[in-house]
Amino acid sequence: MFFSLLAQLCATVIDLLRIAHLSTDEKDLEILILRLQLDVLARKQTQAVKPSRQEKWRLAVVETCQVLLIPN
Repeated sequence: MFFSLLAQLCATVIDLLRIAHLSTDEKDLEILILRLQLDVLARKQTQAVKPSRQEKWRLAVVETCQVLLIPN
């Protein structure tokens, strides 16, 4: 459990560092691609997805970072 949590933390930090170096146009393009991928997955999915505890934790960390780093 500890190593899984540590791996999720490292992956989140790496993702945040990678995103910090992207230009606005690159971020917009990545968002568009991810939305298209989600649309494809939604059509193929028959049951609701249940995220794991680690995935929920990672989403919470990213959301918190977004709230702290992006002023309103």
